Order: sequence, then C-alpha cells, then structure tokens
Amino acid sequence: MSRVAIAGSGLVGRAWAISFARAGYDVALWDQDPEAPARALSYAERLLPDLEKNALLNGESATTVGARIRPAARLEAALDGAEYVQGNTPEDVEVKRGMFASLDALAAPQVILASST
Repeated sequence: MSRVAIAGSGLVGRAWAISFARAGYDVALWDQDPEAPARALSYAERLLPDLEKNALLNGESATTVGARIRPAARLEAALDGAEYVQGNTPEDVEVKRGMFASLDALAAPQVILASST
C-alpha cells in the first residue's frame, strides 16, 4: 500500500493524514467543505516541525513528511490510486451512510474503506 485517501479532513482526518504521512504513505485529503483540506494542510505545516524536533517523524524532516500530504478538490481525485480510504465524518449515521455510499460507488473494488468510528 502506498497511497491513502482521507475523506473528511477535520481534526480527526488531520491526525490520520499526519499519521499515514509519517509512516511513508502518500495522502490525499478531501472534504465536502472545499476549504477544509487547505486548513488541514496548514495545521500539519504548523505541527510537523514540533514532531520533528521531538524525533517523532521516524528520522525524516517535517518538509519530507508534509510533502506527502496533498489536497484533493474532488472525492474522485482523492480516490485515484488509493488503496485505503480513511473516512472521518461527524457521528451521524445518515452522514456516514451517505459518505460510504459515495465511497463504495467510486472506489475500486479492492480498496479498503475504513471508518474512525
């Protein structure tokens, strides 16, 4: 697995994006709020230097890890080439059903769809 998609880039999605990037995966961030991925990237840019300073990036630089995270304007773009999708939505059953219906329709059959719930 080399590419991960994060569907929902609020606080939980941001944490997942950083965790996957720290582990060496390329991460695509998507959110139904078109401005959320940029806020998530800004958050990561502020946090990663502190993680580097405390030796929490597996010997890599904040710049290297941060470069693995990119925004995706469309869900289809985030899913392109992804082997794993981490879904992060509010704890609302109908919202989750809607997002997973979209993921199921758009993702390739072999893609793992996971939830933070």
